[in-house]
Amino acid sequence: MEKGLSAKKKVIGIVLFAIEVLTICFFIFFAEYNKARKEHSQKTNARSTIVALNEIEELQKAGDDRVIDKIEDLRQMLYKYEEPSDEKSTGWIVAIYIVSVLLIVLLFLIVYVLILRPFDELTEFAEEIANGNLEREFHYKRVNMFGQFTWAFDHMRSEIVRARRCEAEAIENNKTVVASLSHDIKTPIASIRGYAEALTMNMDSSPERRERFAEVIIRKCDDVTKITNDLFLHSLHDLDKLTIRRDEIELSKLIRETLESLSGNADDIIIEGRLPQAKTIGDEGRIAQVIENIITNGRKYAPGTKLHVSGEISDAHTYTLSVRDEGKGIPDKDMPFIFDKFYRGSNVETAQGAGLGLYIVKFIMEQLGGKVSITNKPDGLLVMLTFEIVS
Repeated sequence: MEKGLSAKKKVIGIVLFAIEVLTICFFIFFAEYNKARKEHSQKTNARSTIVALNEIEELQKAGDDRVIDKIEDLRQMLYKYEEPSDEKSTGWIVAIYIVSVLLIVLLFLIVYVLILRPFDELTEFAEEIANGNLEREFHYKRVNMFGQFTWAFDHMRSEIVRARRCEAEAIENNKTVVASLSHDIKTPIASIRGYAEALTMNMDSSPERRERFAEVIIRKCDDVTKITNDLFLHSLHDLDKLTIRRDEIELSKLIRETLESLSGNADDIIIEGRLPQAKTIGDEGRIAQVIENIITNGRKYAPGTKLHVSGEISDAHTYTLSVRDEGKGIPDKDMPFIFDKFYRGSNVETAQGAGLGLYIVKFIMEQLGGKVSITNKPDGLLVMLTFEIVS
């Protein structure tokens, strides 16, 4: 603001100086004009007097009786003679002076508005940018002679703001993916621990059962390896999100294998009816990850209840996998936010979690071209996973 006021003072000083010079010039002109006008009037009056005297002399020589009348006329003319009035000429000169002053003020006002003030604003804006204040906008003005430059400068600021925003989003996405991968690694580790405990407790009563337990442990170890590889690659900034493969998958087979690996020695998962066979294009590991997250959430937030699983094909284009627990559901006030990252409902009580499970499910389903929906039912919470199927 100090620089803006300084520029205004300079403009005012220049205007006052110009008015002073103009005033002096007009006073000199006015004095010279009046002097010349008076001299002209005196000369004109002298000529008239001389002419009148010559006429009187001629009449006197001729003995004309009109001499006395002429002398009286000359006396009256000299008696009535007055100096020329300055009022009219002074009025015109003052009017011209006022108009000139107004033109000077207008000229410098135009210069200030079109050049000096925009330049001061641009200078102040550049200082704000240099000080790191990128939130201040600098709007383009049509009357601004620096309009194009102003637009380019503000566009540069916008690009810097956008670049910083993208950088902040990239950092946030990096944190989210790392947190998501860290969250996902818990599920296969829990399965490995469950089957390892089953082996320790000698629950593998037959070679076939022992072999199945070992296969599940190996498969879950592979899942852990895949997730840790994702985490490692992401830490090197080779990925900005989880990679999704595009393979042809038999859904019913994948669902059964995933549920069996999650069952272990528990009997809380109930498959209702026959899972219809259908194929989809997607990532087998990611689909299994989605199902594991849904089952894990059901066990965590509706402990001690059964999990009912069913599948249905509709319109020959979509496969819907439904998972329903027998818990209290989610409060209505929390429903709009359940897929937000790090959001946890008001009824989680002491259940441990980071608020990433459903966020991961939604992210993966969208990457697969499917969708997820959650609905409160009278007999529990219903989660529906919809996949696109291929013939």
